[in-house]
Amino acid sequence: KHVTHKASGKVIMKNPKKKLSLQTKKNVLTIFRNVFNYLVEDYEQFKDFNFNPATKILKKLNDDYKNKKNDEIAYESLTHRLKITSHKDMLNIVRKIYQEITKLAQPKLNKNGKEVFITADMYKTKAYFFASLMCARRISELQRIDNEDINKDFIFVKAKKSKNNKADEYPLPPEVLELINLEDKHPLKIAYGTANRNWHNIKEAIGMSDKEIRQYDFRALFVSTMEKFFDRYSLGLCISHISGDNVKSNDFYFAITPEKKRQIFQKYWELLRSPIED
Repeated sequence: KHVTHKASGKVIMKNPKKKLSLQTKKNVLTIFRNVFNYLVEDYEQFKDFNFNPATKILKKLNDDYKNKKNDEIAYESLTHRLKITSHKDMLNIVRKIYQEITKLAQPKLNKNGKEVFITADMYKTKAYFFASLMCARRISELQRIDNEDINKDFIFVKAKKSKNNKADEYPLPPEVLELINLEDKHPLKIAYGTANRNWHNIKEAIGMSDKEIRQYDFRALFVSTMEKFFDRYSLGLCISHISGDNVKSNDFYFAITPEKKRQIFQKYWELLRSPIED
């Protein structure tokens, strides 16, 4: 239920139980199914392991997913979870997160009054969070970014590295470019534990530790914040979210240029950098 410090016993990270979406459950079970299949096939070493328990559960989840008839099964929207009622409320949340990210890897003193040494990993963590918030990217995609994918201030994502198997590109803000080390093979890759720990600290700092908001919600924050200024289709394409009719989606996908994406993201970055409104 939580993580405690070995010596002091103090709770350093709370892990409240979350309502998982059916898709998340299916993704986890798919991994287990592959493991169990390996055990079943390796007769010499696991001869007593002759069935795959994940298969039956996965079939049930697939059936539930196809037959869902109400909103209780679907994951609630961000505005519903946070009880957000205005565009200003949404803006203030992203601005608070942005301001806390700027405080990462900042010089500070320990309990003995000595300045804490800032490691390269701390700068990398800061760059990761800036990219996650300001580019509205999936966590897994940022982890796979190769330094060869970066050209000046743009990232060009290869199809094999994207969730929907489509090549994509998006601009990087100055906040990221100032921090990343292009000699590092994976300049934005950090441990999931590091990401979770820092995200917990950010939530606590902005007074939302008890709210159901995830790093993945940075994508929803981007779209919900920018819908006031741009059409939903352009915003969807900026975060590589393609749905509906494949032909129409693909036609529109190739209609948006990198310059248009830059325009949209630069407007978003300006909003993020602005002061929190009363």
